[in-house]
Amino acid sequence: ADVTLLTGPTTIPTPLGTTVLGINSAQELFEATTELSSLQDAIFMTSAVADYRPAVVSAEKIKKKEDSFRIPMERTKDILSELGAKKPTRQFLCGFSMESSQLLERSRQKLLSKKADMIVANSIVQDGAGFGVDTNQVTLLLKDREIPLPQMEKDLLGHFILDAAVDWWKDGAQG
Repeated sequence: ADVTLLTGPTTIPTPLGTTVLGINSAQELFEATTELSSLQDAIFMTSAVADYRPAVVSAEKIKKKEDSFRIPMERTKDILSELGAKKPTRQFLCGFSMESSQLLERSRQKLLSKKADMIVANSIVQDGAGFGVDTNQVTLLLKDREIPLPQMEKDLLGHFILDAAVDWWKDGAQG
């Protein structure tokens, strides 16, 4: 496969044969993703992009004051929604959903509202899943089915996710 990886600063080695584009903000990720999206057969939005950012960024240190301090926030652009709204017919669009409660209900809603073809639903509160561990336990949600998977190494999980994408194309690319 011809793979382009958009990533923030990381110490993880670049996967062999991958084109890497460095990203430093949610806005940069939005711009790069939407610019490249029409050229892709499949898009896997695995990153946990912040939903909010500071409305004003200071070029200098903000000095301590006696009273409390508030940082006004604004929404970041919803990359998955933007991709879903402009998705070509045979392009596979996969998003990830990490929840602390109502995992399947919220993930199913995300699948529909963002017009994705699959959502990988995983819990932030489950032992052995989420960030900082080499394993995860997820449910793959597609429009016509749910595929609950047992806890497994994340590299093996990647194969299940890719297999689901291939099956989607074999089934006639329902997008």
